[in-house]
Amino acid sequence: MLRAILDQFPEVGKLVELCQKICQRRRKVYSKLKKNKWNVLSNLQQHQAEQQKNILEMRKAIRDYCEAAQKVSAEYQQMAIDACLREIVIQVAKNDTN
Repeated sequence: MLRAILDQFPEVGKLVELCQKICQRRRKVYSKLKKNKWNVLSNLQQHQAEQQKNILEMRKAIRDYCEAAQKVSAEYQQMAIDACLREIVIQVAKNDTN
């Protein structure tokens, strides 16, 4: 029966072929999008992990600073603070040039 309809109305056959091609293309596009989605998610997870690691390193640096500051005797506290502030200025200046 379908063959009779297709023989009688050839444009229907062309329309069916066109629909099949569209479906095939949609499947290919969907497959590519799915792969790209997983790549994007993977990259995002990697970026988040790197940022968490950087934050932990910053916290460790502050902890190390505090431990070292406790070891500086009272008469050298101002000298230590001045040296640390100079280092902060140097590092900020480096970041501004990058």
